Amino acid sequence: EKIGFGMFLGCNGLKEVDLNIAYISANMFQNCTGLTKVTFGKNVDHTELSAFEGCTSLSQVDLGSIKSIGSYTFSRCTGLRSISLPETLSTIEGGAFNYTGLTSIVIPDNVTMLGDGAFSSSLELTNVTLGAGITRVPDGCFSTSQKLTTINLGSVTEIADSAFSHCSALTNITWPSKPFTIGESFERCTGLTQLNFPNTLKSIDGWAFDYCTGLKSIMFQDGVEYIDQYAFNHCDNVTLVTCYDPDATFGDKVFEKNSSLVLRGWAGSTIEAYASANKCTFEPITPTAPTPNGIVNTVSGVQVSWNPVDGVQTYGVWRSDSGVDGIYQWLANS
Repeated sequence: EKIGFGMFLGCNGLKEVDLNIAYISANMFQNCTGLTKVTFGKNVDHTELSAFEGCTSLSQVDLGSIKSIGSYTFSRCTGLRSISLPETLSTIEGGAFNYTGLTSIVIPDNVTMLGDGAFSSSLELTNVTLGAGITRVPDGCFSTSQKLTTINLGSVTEIADSAFSHCSALTNITWPSKPFTIGESFERCTGLTQLNFPNTLKSIDGWAFDYCTGLKSIMFQDGVEYIDQYAFNHCDNVTLVTCYDPDATFGDKVFEKNSSLVLRGWAGSTIEAYASANKCTFEPITPTAPTPNGIVNTVSGVQVSWNPVDGVQTYGVWRSDSGVDGIYQWLANS
């Protein structure tokens, strides 16, 4: 059920392999530069350290029903442009796919663990979709993937340090729908021009967006709790920051000060206090009422619709009581 450590190490004449052993030993096919195709049978359970590392011609991989991919298994497989991860897979260990030629990756829902740097320095990678099983993006997971433009963070609750650092082409982020935190995660993502955080964001660590020099605007919804010191250090081109949470806590020098920077928030809010303490221009948000779209009678009742207001998460619906001016009856929250 097992072939020994490094058994085919550096066998450059090897072209294709079919494997049906329980697990693939460390360094078994490392630096087999002529290897182009690998097929895993149904009995292959996992791979060990660097099993196919440096197989630069490898372009076709069928992972069968594998459950775990070991550290650096496909590291430096620069010819590997695509791969389908099976639903049986639960673990991708550190560096498993770093320095590959993958152009996109979809992590299945059954995967619950990604190791540090699992896809780091994937120089052709453009799109990443994380499945529902991933709750933490680990240290350096996609760092220095310089063509990465789009990420969908699925159900993530923690984005760890350097997870997307030096992803200079990154422009599109689908943030998690569950409460989440951001570590020192996005340093030097110079392609980011605006950040519209959802109300599920809870905190941002210091230096999280250090040297994101393309940033121009930042918006925080009601729900953010804490933004640590220097979170947007060296973001010299930010001209507008809007915060809809009146009680968010701001650390020291969160935003890089420049002559055009305007901070917006509710009068009397913590961002107004931050602006005063740091001698930044403050602009109060003017409360606005939602404009109605229409009222429609349906089989189940009256349907009321309206245009949303920035920063507002919950709306109340009232009606006039018996035509008496100034007296209203509450109907529902939405």
